[in-house]
Amino acid sequence: MTDEIILRPQPVLDPRGPTPQPVELAPRPASLEGLTLVFFDNTKLDFGHYRELVPIVEEHLRAAGAATIVHLRRQLRGCGSTVIAATAQEVRASGADAAVLALADMGVTPATVLLAAELERGGTPVAVVCAEPGTTLAKVVAAYRVPGLPLCDIELTTSTTAEQVRERAVPLAHEIVAGITTPATGAPPVAPAPVETLPYAGGTLTFPVRRSAAVENGEAAVDPAGFAEDVYDALCDARIGDGLPIIPPTAERVRRMLGYSDRPADAVILAETQPSGAAITVGRLAVNAVMAGCRPEYFPIVLAAFEAMADPRFPFLQQLAR
Repeated sequence: MTDEIILRPQPVLDPRGPTPQPVELAPRPASLEGLTLVFFDNTKLDFGHYRELVPIVEEHLRAAGAATIVHLRRQLRGCGSTVIAATAQEVRASGADAAVLALADMGVTPATVLLAAELERGGTPVAVVCAEPGTTLAKVVAAYRVPGLPLCDIELTTSTTAEQVRERAVPLAHEIVAGITTPATGAPPVAPAPVETLPYAGGTLTFPVRRSAAVENGEAAVDPAGFAEDVYDALCDARIGDGLPIIPPTAERVRRMLGYSDRPADAVILAETQPSGAAITVGRLAVNAVMAGCRPEYFPIVLAAFEAMADPRFPFLQQLAR
């Protein structure tokens, strides 16, 4: 006699942390007429002939009605939320009605977008000047932290000639003006949905996948890799993972991983990471270590590496662009 049983995979722990509430864009002025604009230079304009765009952009901003342009130059590489908040306060203290931030092109991009978010939160409209690969990174960070943020893209590399920079500065200036003066849609800010296909409850993800197995003479033939494939496909569909094979992070596997650390699972290693802004805790690190195939006895090494990266002397935000 042959019977059939239905197999259901166990829930797995969510590898991500909770993300901050997105910032709503500040109200936009109808025009630049009579406004004070801050042109914020994060020092990336020092490369190549990039600085050639500044006088041209400034000329167009004045032509669009800006009464005063204040130049601020500050280093943002590796800056955390405390420094970013203080920098935003400095920009506001300069009398800024709006601000232009330049240049988001590499590792300084996350910090530049976070500065934009802080300014928008305080009511200052912002346009961010970007160049690849920073443009793509800025879009992802902005999607989580300040949806709809005007990102003004310009093609720049260190080999771009001075003449090319000047030519590209003109359309960039028009884009900046539009970014500052175009009203927001009015829709509430929404970060990208982290899970679109998996039921979420209590920090676990449940897979609706069912597999059947025929039982004959008390034995059932089960594909040993079947559930791993299901989990891999489902997590990829939900945009979780890096494309490499995944070990399902069940509660028991994560418990074994945490058994090799004497730190609490909710202990924060890095308080704010991009692009989502979620904190890296010991527990979240253990979940991700399981997914990556790390053996529990190796977890102390992984934990030590992340604790080293949490040192303020390590430019963690900058390395995210690598």
